[in-house]
Amino acid sequence: MKIKSILNNSALIALNDENQELVLIGKGISFQKHPGDRVDTTKIEKEFICGKETTNELMELLNEIPSRYFELTEVIVRHIRRKLNQIINLHFIVRSYQFCHRKSRGWYIPRFHAAG
Repeated sequence: MKIKSILNNSALIALNDENQELVLIGKGISFQKHPGDRVDTTKIEKEFICGKETTNELMELLNEIPSRYFELTEVIVRHIRRKLNQIINLHFIVRSYQFCHRKSRGWYIPRFHAAG
């Protein structure tokens, strides 16, 4: 796989051997990399194969999210997997960013507590 474009240190767009675009996410997967470089497949944590229009929308969204949210989310996901043994997806990264973004703008965010 070769890197097509860098989104941030933790996300990139790559082309596989069939020339399909993939969104790859993993801690440091893009660090000190450039378009045309080979992807370090040991760093891939999430892989998404998308249609062209979906890839463009996802790229725009991922470009807006600072890399610290990917790193924070990865820490949270690892903790949840250890405690609950559940799989978490990209949706959680986006929601985490949206939550922090709204909170930083002073928007009211209700608190929810687990029953029991």
